[in-house]
Amino acid sequence: MDKLIDTLENNRLLKQILGMKAIHNKPTDFIQGEEVVTLNPIDIWDTIKPGSVGFINTIMHRYKGRPAEHHEFWIISNGVKSRYETHQILKINIVREFIEGYRD
Repeated sequence: MDKLIDTLENNRLLKQILGMKAIHNKPTDFIQGEEVVTLNPIDIWDTIKPGSVGFINTIMHRYKGRPAEHHEFWIISNGVKSRYETHQILKINIVREFIEGYRD
């Protein structure tokens, strides 16, 4: 897990597979304070790299009842705060299990 950032930067296939796992996330899968692994932030200028481990600081339910309704997760990693959508984060235990199986 310590080298996950480097692995995701150099291994596009792994990043794509983890992204495909994240597509199945539901907003109810996550709770505030939970530890997660980041994929791609909403804002392209954010400095949290894909593969970083952080925790959910805030969960926002945006545009309720409208076509653009979605959830945003504010993640803090190494003191930096950034926004992610439901399909852009994974629970840390899911990533650990997948990485162990990926190495075999």
